[in-house]
Amino acid sequence: MKPSSKALIVLIVVLLPLSLFYGSDMMELRAEEPRRAIVALEMYLTGNYIVPKINGWDYYNKPPLFNWLIAFCFYLFNSFSEWVVRIPSLVSFLLTGLFHYLFSRKYFKGHTSILASFFFLTSADIFFYGSINAGEIDLFYSLLVYLQVMCIFFFYERKDYLLLFLSSYAFTALGVITKGPPSLAFQALTLLGWFIYNKEFKRLFYWQHILGILLLVGISGGYFYVYAQQADVVGLLVRLTKEATQRSGVESGIIKTLTGAVSFPLLLIQLLLPWSVFVVLWFRKDFFARVKENRLLIFCLIFIACNIPIYWFTGELKNRYIYMFFPFITTLLAYFVEERTGKFERFYAVIQKLIMAGMCLFVLLFLELTFTPYTKEISAIFFKSVLFAFLSAIIALYTIKYVPHRTFYTLLFLVLLRFALSTFYYPVMLASDKNMTYRKTTSEILKIANGEQVYWAENPYVFKSELGIGPVKLKEATHKTAALLAYEIPYYLTRSNKMVMQFDTVIKPGRLYLTTVQFAAGKNLQELYHMRDNWTQNELVLLRGK
Repeated sequence: MKPSSKALIVLIVVLLPLSLFYGSDMMELRAEEPRRAIVALEMYLTGNYIVPKINGWDYYNKPPLFNWLIAFCFYLFNSFSEWVVRIPSLVSFLLTGLFHYLFSRKYFKGHTSILASFFFLTSADIFFYGSINAGEIDLFYSLLVYLQVMCIFFFYERKDYLLLFLSSYAFTALGVITKGPPSLAFQALTLLGWFIYNKEFKRLFYWQHILGILLLVGISGGYFYVYAQQADVVGLLVRLTKEATQRSGVESGIIKTLTGAVSFPLLLIQLLLPWSVFVVLWFRKDFFARVKENRLLIFCLIFIACNIPIYWFTGELKNRYIYMFFPFITTLLAYFVEERTGKFERFYAVIQKLIMAGMCLFVLLFLELTFTPYTKEISAIFFKSVLFAFLSAIIALYTIKYVPHRTFYTLLFLVLLRFALSTFYYPVMLASDKNMTYRKTTSEILKIANGEQVYWAENPYVFKSELGIGPVKLKEATHKTAALLAYEIPYYLTRSNKMVMQFDTVIKPGRLYLTTVQFAAGKNLQELYHMRDNWTQNELVLLRGK
C-alpha cells in the first residue's frame, strides 16, 4: 500500500509524544532534576510557595515558577514520582513544537512548517538527552522565551502594538520568575533588532511600550516584593544576576571565551543532528534574498543574530541553555530543504542515502543486542531486539522505495530510536551507573528509620555573590545555605516519608541524622548505615544523636 504524507504525519504526531513519555519513570532523577524536585516537594509539604528552600534553608539560584508547576503536578496526580517531576518540561517541549507549527503555517507552502516543528522535536540533543532529563528547567524556560519573542513577531505583523508589548512583557515577567535576568536580555535585544530592521525604532518610546514595561514590573516586581516580606530579596537578586553573568563572556577569561567561540558552531551542528547536515543548503548566492522574501524567515534570522552572541561568546555554555534557538534554526533548515534545486537536490539525495545506510546498520545492531552481556537481564530481550530490528527494516525498505516521503520516514525512524532508548538503554544504565543507586540506598535508610524523620547535619555552606560588570563590583551578598548534598537523597527520602529532611548544624539528642564521616568524627555516635554521596564525593553515615 502506497503511503500518503498525511498518514505519515499523523503517525509521527501520535507516536512522538508516546516515545517521550514511555519509560519516563524508569530512570532515577539526575543532573539538575532532583534539585528542582526537592524545592517543589518542600513547597508542597510546607505550603510556603514564595521562598524556595532545600532542607528547610533558603535556596537562591532560581525563582520558583518552574517549582510551582512541579508542585501543581504533585497535587494533580497525587504522586511525587519521577514521571510527575518530568511532566511540565515534556509538555512544554511538545507545546513549543505545536505552537511553532501554528505560528508558521501561514508563512510557508508545502510541508515546511510541519518539518520545522518535527526537526525541532527530533533534534539529537533534546530528543535523546534533554527530554530524558526533563525534570530540568530549560525546556519549560525555552517555551516561555519562544512565546515571548513570537508575540513580538505575531502582533507586529498585525500592527497591534498594544498586544505586542503586553503579551511579550507578560512572558518576559514569567521568564524572570523562572530563571531571572536572561529574559530581559531576550526582550530588549529582540525588540531592538526587529524594530530597527523595520525602521520603527521610535515606536519603542510610545505609550504601549511603557504599559508593557509596567506589566513586567507589576508581575515580576510583585513576586519579589512578596519575597522581601519573608527573606533577603537583595541577596536573591544579586545571586540571580551572578548566575546570569557567570554564564556569559563578561566574567570568563579571554582564552576560555575565544575557545568556546571557535567551537560553538560545531557544537550547534552536533546538537541539531541529523538535520544540521542540511546547513550546506544555506550556502547559495541567493540565501539572504530568499530569506528577505519571507517575513518569518527574516524574523528568525534577526532573533538568532541579536541574541545568540550572548551564548556564543561564553566560557560556561551548557547545551540546554540554547534550546530556545532551535525552532528558529530548524525553520531556516526546513525551508531550504523544501526549496532545494539543482546541485542541492543531489546533495540532499546523498544525505538521504547515508541515512538509509544507517537504518540498515541499526537492523543489525538491534539483532546484536540479543547476544551482548549488557542486555541479558532485560526481560524478553530476544523478542524486543527482533521486534525493533523488524520495525527498522520495514522503515528502511519504505524509505528506499518511496522517495518523496524519505524525510518523514527518517523522522519515524528517529521516533523508533527514542522508543529503543527507553527499552534497552535505560535498564542497562540503571544496572551499571554508580550514580543511579539513590533509590536503593534511601530505601534502606527508610527501613532503618521506620517512620522517623531523618535530618541532615553538617557545617552550613557559605558563599558570596557579586553584582558587577567585569572588574567593576557594584554589590556583594553573602549566602548561608544547607551544606551540599546530592539532591537525590532528600528527594527520595522526602517523597517516601512525606517529611522535609531538615538541615541542622549540630546533632541533637534522639534524632536520626545523615551526616558526613568528617562531621561525625569524635562524637562517639553509633553508625547505623554507611553510604557514599557520588556528587560531593563524601562518605555519609546514618546515626542517632545522644
